[in-house]
Amino acid sequence: MTSRKAARGGVATAAAADKLPADQIPADKIRADKIPARWRAGQRALRAVQVAFDVNEQVMEAVRSAAYQANLSTSDQIRMLLQLPVAKQIKRPRLTITLSDADYALLGERFALPEDDRLGIKERAAQALLAFADSQPARIRRAQKNATSHAQGKKRHE
Repeated sequence: MTSRKAARGGVATAAAADKLPADQIPADKIRADKIPARWRAGQRALRAVQVAFDVNEQVMEAVRSAAYQANLSTSDQIRMLLQLPVAKQIKRPRLTITLSDADYALLGERFALPEDDRLGIKERAAQALLAFADSQPARIRRAQKNATSHAQGKKRHE
């Protein structure tokens, strides 16, 4: 016997949910014990909400400058200012950028690569960033080296 909800295409029971593709199972029907352990920790992060603060340029510059001086992300600096917990783990140093299809086309042309060779474009862009860093004055390179040494020393002592 089939319930009306199941007959309309809805999920009547957890057993019925097991027969649906994973992306169509309602969130309230997913049992925690069916979720892989490595994904469970991410569930808390999914509940977090990103908050944007509309502030003037002076505030942005002050926060960014303090974050740079403390070798923190802007987000971690804001968390410290608001006296919220900050993750103690050392994150891999990386820069991020969002690229559109048009950006890939422009970079592909600049680097003489097909625009669909996204890995090749990423590698060439990384080389451009390294070349930029190498072209900076020695004092900036020393500060970067000191920050890296400090982070590595901190990691060894943990």
